[in-house]
Amino acid sequence: MLASLAARASASARLFSSSTSSSPLLRRSVLVLNAGSSSLKLKLFEEAAEGERDVTEEPLLVPVASALVERLGTDKATLRSWRKGGGKGSQGGSGESGGGGQKMAAERVSAGDVRAALSAALPRLGLSPSSSSSSPRRQLTAVGNRIVHGGELSEPRDWRDAATRAAVSAATALAPLHNPSGAAGADAALEAFPEALAHVAVFDTAFHVASMGAEAFTYALPASMRSLSSSSSPSSSSSSSCSPPFPLPPYAAAASIPLRKYGFHGSSFKHAVSAASRLLGLPPTPGEEGALDAIAFHLGAGASAAAIHRGRSVDTSLGATPLQGLVMATRCGDVDPAVPLLLAAERGRDAEGVLRALNRDAGLAALAGPGVAPSGDMRDVIAAAEREEREEEEEEEEFGEGAKAPRNSSGARLALDVYVHRIRHYLGAFLLGRHLNGRAHAIIFTGGVGENCPLVRARALEGLEHLGIEVDERLNAAAVGCREEALRIDTGRGAGSIAVAVVPADEEGVIAREAWRVAMRGAERGGGGERR
Repeated sequence: MLASLAARASASARLFSSSTSSSPLLRRSVLVLNAGSSSLKLKLFEEAAEGERDVTEEPLLVPVASALVERLGTDKATLRSWRKGGGKGSQGGSGESGGGGQKMAAERVSAGDVRAALSAALPRLGLSPSSSSSSPRRQLTAVGNRIVHGGELSEPRDWRDAATRAAVSAATALAPLHNPSGAAGADAALEAFPEALAHVAVFDTAFHVASMGAEAFTYALPASMRSLSSSSSPSSSSSSSCSPPFPLPPYAAAASIPLRKYGFHGSSFKHAVSAASRLLGLPPTPGEEGALDAIAFHLGAGASAAAIHRGRSVDTSLGATPLQGLVMATRCGDVDPAVPLLLAAERGRDAEGVLRALNRDAGLAALAGPGVAPSGDMRDVIAAAEREEREEEEEEEEFGEGAKAPRNSSGARLALDVYVHRIRHYLGAFLLGRHLNGRAHAIIFTGGVGENCPLVRARALEGLEHLGIEVDERLNAAAVGCREEALRIDTGRGAGSIAVAVVPADEEGVIAREAWRVAMRGAERGGGGERR
């Protein structure tokens, strides 16, 4: 099957050079997929017209449509979509902004799995599968797929390549809640668009794997315990709800994967580093003398920190799995490694049950308390923490300082305190690491919380003026939902001051450019994508 798909892609490559990017019907484009366990995000990019080209070497790809399918596998599945300039996907409705002043139109759809979700969303993007009789409205040059865990693969890879699929299969042992969905989305897109020049897997792990040193990624385990057979993962059980929903060929069945720190959110960090470098006027090429030194925080439902030296990752808070490090929405972050074993032994749980609890029932949701922030949303936590504080002040006024009426605290303030404490812990550890040695150009915040929560940013950096880190209160408060590529929120006082930057995340843009590059290299050789 893969061989026949590759042949069709090669034939498409021969036609590629004859098409012009200026054609309104065949404007070359890239589709980006981010498939989760219960959602599918898609974004369509088009190659900019000649007059819109950038002067940099970066391919200028402009977002023209997006779609979000939520609640997959339920009878409440919804599709929200946006298209530049209007069209079916931007008619009426209510919902989130999709960009360009349009709204994301909401509609109920039948989406029992990722493949069905993709079929429902494609028409809203102005795309038709290759098997459809509909006339093509644009030439789909490449598909970029977000794959959370790629093991030790350090750069984007062709999804049709056997070694790529084998690596993703092995890495599923370390990301059982993420990799199966990503691979299912990649397979569905390959089936829908076999003629695309490239179907590219872009790994969250690659940004860190490419440059972290052994001193940062090695666990102090016995040699016999430094690798894991993919068949020994809880996800390999046929009864597990984490079992991969996509077919794996025989060559991918029995691989093992090293147990080491990999790190995640790589596409987000890559964009943050690039945007902050432009903001500060630093050399754009990773590894170049004078390139960006920074501590970057991706704070969203998932969260991690990265130490950046000369534009490259040299350490990160997430480890072999997306569970270590910072407190997350429903994930615990750092915990004594004996704790899960003790819980399993005392309560008679199997390993999968404990892992599921640490991934889905912990974090902010657990600390805030029942019913306060069920999904671990920071907005709910802050609202509850502020409510607690008001109630305490009212009690002090009524009963006098130190005399408080009995009440049930939700724990929201504790959740916020632990969250901020963990951020500051990694800030200090990375700033004083051997690569940065106490000096940095910037501290960067990105991700939903990092971009939109002034309170978290202020508390994470308060009292650090003696280190050259000082947040401007007014600029910080205004930096919510910003549309700039990046902006500074520090006071800029002193020659040795460290900039504080807010960078709106653009993981899809990074994935689109990576997929485009693979497609272009494949087209130059007359084949579909790259083979490694």
